[in-house]
Amino acid sequence: MKKEWFFAAGVALATLVAALGAVQWLAPQLLGVPADLQLVQVSREVPPFFDGVFRDEDYESDEFLVADTYIIRARPLLSDQGGLGPHDILGFRNREIPHSASIITIGDSQTYGNNAVIDETWPGRVASILANRRLYSMAVGGWGAVEYLEIFDKALRFSPRLVVVAFYTGNDPLESFRRAYARERWASLRPAPSLQLSQMPPVTYPPPESEFWFPTFSDRLATGFTPTYRLASNQDHPVVRAGYEIMAEVARRIGERADAAGARVAFTIIPTKELVFARKVEQDNLTPPADYTSLVAGERANLERLAGEVAAVPGAIYVDVVAPLQEAALLATPLYRADTDGHPVAAGYAVIGETIAERVRDLMETRGDDEVESERFVAFESGAALNLSLQFYNQGRFSDSIDASRRALTLNPDYAEAYNNIAAAYAALGQWDDAIQAANQAIRLKPDFQLAKNNLAWATRERADGGVSQQAK
Repeated sequence: MKKEWFFAAGVALATLVAALGAVQWLAPQLLGVPADLQLVQVSREVPPFFDGVFRDEDYESDEFLVADTYIIRARPLLSDQGGLGPHDILGFRNREIPHSASIITIGDSQTYGNNAVIDETWPGRVASILANRRLYSMAVGGWGAVEYLEIFDKALRFSPRLVVVAFYTGNDPLESFRRAYARERWASLRPAPSLQLSQMPPVTYPPPESEFWFPTFSDRLATGFTPTYRLASNQDHPVVRAGYEIMAEVARRIGERADAAGARVAFTIIPTKELVFARKVEQDNLTPPADYTSLVAGERANLERLAGEVAAVPGAIYVDVVAPLQEAALLATPLYRADTDGHPVAAGYAVIGETIAERVRDLMETRGDDEVESERFVAFESGAALNLSLQFYNQGRFSDSIDASRRALTLNPDYAEAYNNIAAAYAALGQWDDAIQAANQAIRLKPDFQLAKNNLAWATRERADGGVSQQAK
């Protein structure tokens, strides 16, 4: 018996030690262990948060793009370098990271703004035109539709009212296909599971000079084109078709997520330099290479089809920047560099930015960000005062509860919940007339306010019966 008793006591003691260990690990505050003394298990797979954000290799790298597990990033805290930068600490091209932003822009290098200083990119132009809006750009060169979808949920953390997503026909189809078919993480985006990465059409980068075309227009404007290189993403090929289908599916998923978050989304499709000048080439009766003609025909068909699909996304709008760019290209103002670089210069970005700003202006509320921030402050402060009122009430400090509710009303005179708290506190004090008056005011502001109706009925009944104060309801 003694042996069995010792065995049972040992089991109980071991169980108690294990339980205390579990409590200390999972809820140390229950044992009086301060949170700052709590230890967490080290993971070999996930680095400590600040080690991830302040990775030494990111800041010491000479590379513009940073390798990461799923998504390409740009080097953080890059200073202005001749048309590139500055980067914030997340690697996006902004001077600062706001707490919230009215507008988020998502895209690749065409949205990042190669060849232009930060204020002359198209997001910079939108921010300048809609001057009372905070705009935050989340664009990285080399991104495609998969990255746009991947970053969209993060963009929603800024509580935007509008997110502008810019596709690019010059390489998004192939890049989107490559990402979706390279990792199982994005397998659900694959429109044709039987396709393989090995079926991607070959692309030579940088394109050889033999593929360049340097026309000079009648207004003496000259520029260079790479039609064979851009045709790779617009040829009649199953991989290209799959790439465009991925882009359309990404737009649909972004639309669903934006709707669930209460944000608006606008899509635009930035065309290749070659398509921008197609009307000018035709107007000047130039004879382009065969690949130029094939590119323009294929890209135009692909773009129109994709535009129709993104325009059909519920709650979204489509902003056409192709026509404005083609109109601007008919003038002598250079929209692109004179070489074969496919990124616009400041004048080209201005056309895109002004077109988008004008189209989305009506989507934005009439209030500016300063007004919105002020309203958020008022909501926070009045809510804090109301919570304090409830605490005082639960402690039986009814007069203090009334004072705290009145503080909430000085910040927000139409705060029905504050009037209801006052009604409950007055009722608890047996001041029935005051309770009735406050409850009526709450109901006037919020006709379906059941708690206020309950307090009104209670105060009215007690006043008629001459009752003694009860615990408020």
